[in-house]
Amino acid sequence: MKMFFVLLGYNFACIIIIGIISGLLIAAIPSAVFTPHKISTYHDFKFEDCGRFYDKYFKISVWKDKLPQFSEIVHKGFSKGSLKGIDKAYLGRFYLETIRAEFCHRVLILCAPVFYVLNKSSNVGIVFTILYIIGNIPFIMIQRYNRPRIKKIMTSKAYKNKFVD
Repeated sequence: MKMFFVLLGYNFACIIIIGIISGLLIAAIPSAVFTPHKISTYHDFKFEDCGRFYDKYFKISVWKDKLPQFSEIVHKGFSKGSLKGIDKAYLGRFYLETIRAEFCHRVLILCAPVFYVLNKSSNVGIVFTILYIIGNIPFIMIQRYNRPRIKKIMTSKAYKNKFVD
Protein backbone atom coordinates (compact mmCIF):
# COMPACT_ATOMS: atom_id res chain seq x y z
CA MET A 1 0.00 0.00 0.00
CA LYS A 2 2.89 2.35 0.81
CA MET A 3 4.31 1.79 -2.69
CA PHE A 4 0.94 2.77 -4.20
CA PHE A 5 1.04 6.17 -2.47
CA VAL A 6 4.68 6.68 -3.44
CA LEU A 7 3.82 6.04 -7.11
CA LEU A 8 0.78 8.25 -6.85
CA GLY A 9 2.81 11.11 -5.38
CA TYR A 10 5.59 10.64 -7.92
CA ASN A 11 3.16 10.77 -10.84
CA PHE A 12 1.28 13.78 -9.50
CA ALA A 13 4.59 15.60 -9.01
CA CYS A 14 5.43 14.83 -12.65
CA ILE A 15 2.03 16.13 -13.76
CA ILE A 16 2.65 19.41 -11.95
CA ILE A 17 6.23 19.78 -13.23
CA ILE A 18 5.30 19.00 -16.85
CA GLY A 19 2.32 21.37 -16.65
CA ILE A 20 4.31 24.26 -15.20
CA ILE A 21 7.24 23.89 -17.59
CA SER A 22 5.08 23.56 -20.70
CA GLY A 23 2.78 26.38 -19.54
CA LEU A 24 5.69 28.75 -18.99
CA LEU A 25 7.33 27.84 -22.30
CA ILE A 26 4.11 28.25 -24.27
CA ALA A 27 3.29 31.51 -22.44
CA ALA A 28 6.62 32.87 -23.72
CA ILE A 29 5.63 32.30 -27.37
CA PRO A 30 4.49 35.58 -28.98
CA SER A 31 0.72 35.87 -29.46
CA ALA A 32 1.16 36.47 -33.19
CA VAL A 33 2.20 32.82 -33.57
CA PHE A 34 -1.29 31.78 -32.52
CA THR A 35 -3.13 33.74 -35.21
CA PRO A 36 -5.19 31.07 -37.00
CA HIS A 37 -4.68 30.60 -40.72
CA LYS A 38 -7.43 29.83 -43.21
CA ILE A 39 -6.87 26.10 -42.76
CA SER A 40 -6.56 25.53 -39.06
CA THR A 41 -7.81 23.09 -36.46
CA TYR A 42 -8.43 26.13 -34.26
CA HIS A 43 -11.41 27.24 -36.34
CA ASP A 44 -14.71 25.85 -35.18
CA PHE A 45 -15.95 22.73 -36.88
CA LYS A 46 -19.47 22.55 -38.23
CA PHE A 47 -20.55 19.91 -35.70
CA GLU A 48 -19.54 22.23 -32.84
CA ASP A 49 -22.38 24.58 -33.80
CA CYS A 50 -20.77 27.71 -32.38
CA GLY A 51 -19.98 25.87 -29.12
CA ARG A 52 -23.51 24.56 -28.59
CA PHE A 53 -22.34 20.97 -29.11
CA TYR A 54 -20.31 21.12 -25.88
CA ASP A 55 -23.21 22.47 -23.87
CA LYS A 56 -25.76 20.08 -25.32
CA TYR A 57 -23.75 16.89 -24.85
CA PHE A 58 -21.35 17.75 -22.02
CA LYS A 59 -23.15 20.54 -20.09
CA ILE A 60 -19.92 22.53 -20.26
CA SER A 61 -21.49 25.78 -19.07
CA VAL A 62 -22.21 24.08 -15.73
CA TRP A 63 -18.64 22.94 -14.95
CA LYS A 64 -16.18 24.95 -17.08
CA ASP A 65 -15.58 27.65 -14.47
CA LYS A 66 -14.78 25.07 -11.80
CA LEU A 67 -11.57 23.88 -13.47
CA PRO A 68 -8.30 25.64 -12.59
CA GLN A 69 -6.56 28.06 -14.95
CA PHE A 70 -2.80 28.08 -15.26
CA SER A 71 -2.76 31.90 -15.34
CA GLU A 72 -4.56 32.00 -11.98
CA ILE A 73 -2.20 29.48 -10.40
CA VAL A 74 1.03 31.29 -11.34
CA HIS A 75 -0.52 34.78 -11.11
CA LYS A 76 0.69 35.79 -14.55
CA GLY A 77 -0.61 35.50 -18.04
CA PHE A 78 -4.03 36.20 -19.41
CA SER A 79 -7.04 35.10 -17.37
CA LYS A 80 -9.86 33.55 -19.38
CA GLY A 81 -12.17 33.07 -16.42
CA SER A 82 -14.60 35.75 -17.52
CA LEU A 83 -14.77 38.69 -19.89
CA LYS A 84 -13.18 41.78 -18.40
CA GLY A 85 -14.11 44.05 -21.31
CA ILE A 86 -15.51 44.11 -24.82
CA ASP A 87 -13.15 46.38 -26.72
CA LYS A 88 -11.56 45.00 -29.90
CA ALA A 89 -8.06 44.65 -28.50
CA TYR A 90 -9.20 42.76 -25.41
CA LEU A 91 -11.54 40.37 -27.26
CA GLY A 92 -8.89 39.79 -29.93
CA ARG A 93 -6.36 38.90 -27.23
CA PHE A 94 -8.90 36.66 -25.46
CA TYR A 95 -9.55 34.86 -28.76
CA LEU A 96 -5.83 34.28 -29.35
CA GLU A 97 -5.30 33.13 -25.76
CA THR A 98 -7.95 30.44 -26.22
CA ILE A 99 -5.85 29.17 -29.13
CA ARG A 100 -2.70 29.29 -26.96
CA ALA A 101 -4.47 27.35 -24.20
CA GLU A 102 -5.77 24.74 -26.62
CA PHE A 103 -2.29 24.38 -28.11
CA CYS A 104 -0.84 23.94 -24.62
CA HIS A 105 -3.25 21.13 -23.75
CA ARG A 106 -2.59 19.43 -27.08
CA VAL A 107 1.13 19.53 -26.29
CA LEU A 108 0.41 18.11 -22.83
CA ILE A 109 -1.48 15.23 -24.43
CA LEU A 110 1.56 14.55 -26.60
CA CYS A 111 3.62 14.39 -23.38
CA ALA A 112 1.37 11.66 -21.93
CA PRO A 113 3.62 8.72 -22.94
CA VAL A 114 6.21 10.13 -20.53
CA PHE A 115 4.18 8.51 -17.74
CA TYR A 116 4.47 5.12 -19.41
CA VAL A 117 8.25 5.52 -19.60
CA LEU A 118 8.63 6.98 -16.09
CA ASN A 119 6.70 4.07 -14.63
CA LYS A 120 8.94 1.55 -16.41
CA SER A 121 6.28 0.46 -18.89
CA SER A 122 4.07 -0.91 -16.13
CA ASN A 123 0.30 -1.00 -15.77
CA VAL A 124 0.61 2.10 -13.58
CA GLY A 125 2.27 3.84 -16.53
CA ILE A 126 -0.58 2.85 -18.83
CA VAL A 127 -3.19 4.07 -16.34
CA PHE A 128 -1.47 7.44 -15.80
CA THR A 129 -0.91 7.91 -19.53
CA ILE A 130 -4.62 7.39 -20.19
CA LEU A 131 -5.70 9.54 -17.24
CA TYR A 132 -3.36 12.33 -18.32
CA ILE A 133 -4.85 12.34 -21.82
CA ILE A 134 -8.42 12.27 -20.49
CA GLY A 135 -7.60 15.01 -17.96
CA ASN A 136 -6.53 17.44 -20.68
CA ILE A 137 -9.54 16.96 -22.94
CA PRO A 138 -11.97 19.09 -20.85
CA PHE A 139 -9.57 22.05 -21.08
CA ILE A 140 -9.51 21.77 -24.87
CA MET A 141 -13.29 21.55 -24.89
CA ILE A 142 -13.55 24.77 -22.87
CA GLN A 143 -11.42 26.65 -25.41
CA ARG A 144 -13.44 25.22 -28.29
CA TYR A 145 -16.64 26.27 -26.49
CA ASN A 146 -15.51 29.82 -25.71
CA ARG A 147 -13.70 30.75 -28.94
CA PRO A 148 -16.71 30.74 -31.32
CA ARG A 149 -18.74 32.67 -28.76
CA ILE A 150 -16.07 35.38 -28.65
CA LYS A 151 -15.86 35.39 -32.44
CA LYS A 152 -19.64 35.76 -32.63
CA ILE A 153 -19.48 38.89 -30.45
CA MET A 154 -16.62 40.35 -32.50
CA THR A 155 -18.33 39.76 -35.84
CA SER A 156 -21.82 40.92 -34.84
CA LYS A 157 -23.11 43.99 -36.63
CA ALA A 158 -23.96 45.77 -33.33
CA TYR A 159 -20.40 45.21 -32.09
CA LYS A 160 -18.82 46.44 -35.32
CA ASN A 161 -20.99 49.57 -35.25
CA LYS A 162 -19.97 50.26 -31.65
CA PHE A 163 -16.24 50.11 -32.44
CA VAL A 164 -15.88 51.85 -35.77
CA ASP A 165 -12.22 52.17 -36.83
